[in-house]
Amino acid sequence: MPRRNRPKTPPPPTLPTDPEVQPPETSAEQAPAFAGSWQGWPVALGFVALLVLVDQVTKWISVLALAPPPDGAGKTIVLIPSVFQLRYAENTGAAFSIFTGKVNFLAIVSLIASGFLVWWWRKVPPSERWGRGALVVILGGAIGNLIDRVRLGYVIDMFDAFIGSYDYPVFNVADSLICVGVAVLLVRAWKGKV
Repeated sequence: MPRRNRPKTPPPPTLPTDPEVQPPETSAEQAPAFAGSWQGWPVALGFVALLVLVDQVTKWISVLALAPPPDGAGKTIVLIPSVFQLRYAENTGAAFSIFTGKVNFLAIVSLIASGFLVWWWRKVPPSERWGRGALVVILGGAIGNLIDRVRLGYVIDMFDAFIGSYDYPVFNVADSLICVGVAVLLVRAWKGKV
């Protein structure tokens, strides 16, 4: 039986491509990093340890240089008159002396907050270095004050600043770390990064 030649069907016409409709190309920089990564944890842990060490050393020095002797008269070192001085203080509360005397409660809150910060750090993509760095700084401050609460029953403060006639509550390195970290986190959250 003779074979029939079937007519060849022409290929479908190709439509001109519109550059505005092209799928976006993703590069390694644009691709979102995997959220939920432990990537970089040894460096983060090292920074936390360093910040805690700095906090504890400054508290130890303040005890040696400023702590009140048995008669109760502590030493004050004025660095900038009417602006900044060093003065030893024992805080049994939280920031601005709230929850004064609630040491056990504050220690438990600090411990829970530290666990939450570690969980949050893991959730932030590794590419968001500012957000992760802020969490590390806050964690260092939280652990620094937690050590004082567990070991001493109070937090050692030594920095005394004045804003005009207002005497700002005495604070320490750990308090400063927490404030700076929270400020960075707020900026990053405002930008939708964390």
